[in-house]
Amino acid sequence: MLVTLLILLLFYSISFLWRIDDSLLQTKYDWNQVQEVKAVGKVTVDSVSYNFVRLKMNSDYQTDCNHSFLLKDINKKSYYFRAAYTTKDKGKISFHGLEWLIQKPPKKPQTYLFSEVEIPFTQKGVKSVVTIGDEHLSDNEAKYFRINMSGKAPLFFKGQKRDVFNYPHWASRTFNTDSIINIAKKVTPADYYILFFDGNNQAPDVDKLRQIKAELLKKNPKKIFWISLPDTNENHQEFNKALAQISDGNTLIINIKQLIGEDEKNYLSDGKSLNKTAYIKISNAIAKYIDD
Repeated sequence: MLVTLLILLLFYSISFLWRIDDSLLQTKYDWNQVQEVKAVGKVTVDSVSYNFVRLKMNSDYQTDCNHSFLLKDINKKSYYFRAAYTTKDKGKISFHGLEWLIQKPPKKPQTYLFSEVEIPFTQKGVKSVVTIGDEHLSDNEAKYFRINMSGKAPLFFKGQKRDVFNYPHWASRTFNTDSIINIAKKVTPADYYILFFDGNNQAPDVDKLRQIKAELLKKNPKKIFWISLPDTNENHQEFNKALAQISDGNTLIINIKQLIGEDEKNYLSDGKSLNKTAYIKISNAIAKYIDD
């Protein structure tokens, strides 16, 4: 009896520590190995909040959101952050969908030294996964998809791009079906592939979807997951019909409406974008199929 209790205690302790590690994102970074990628120079913080910062700068600097960013004040106090995307307007650059890695700077305007940095990021999973898609896996609340899965299954993510939490992926709002065919050809082998896109207004083409699937199967994955959008418009309805035709033992379709329910308020935040709850439920559903 005592041995059983000790085993259970050890199991739940490990599970708890795994969840804590994923909730404290800063513990995944090696803060002793921060490397400067690009020194931009002096900037002034014009506006700042928990998920946004706007900087004034005299530069034609082009951002790279695959990197992290650093603001350092005159006392050499450091503020690290990552961003989903940026916009520019008249000498100002705004960082959107932002995550402060440790703390955010004070709201009062002041001058900082600004730079792009690279901070080693650790993933502890043993099963590889590649997420491929359009804005449904790159924008808005999609950021919660990968970080939640990393806490639910022993996974590590692969890809050329980085999301705001620093997880690698293959997703962009500009990708369409043809883009994803090309990605499927060149993407590295992985245990699992997860696809989520609607063709970016392209007409659904079953042959192209079969081509994507065939290219990924050449890499011998354990399974391909394909997320189908709710039938909120005719394009999504036709796209989901096309997806249904390629479903088999190698390809599992994750149907959002079946997973969450009929009421759009349960999974849409603005009438069209999936909310955080939806991404958490979708990632939880997929995580259940991941082999230990």
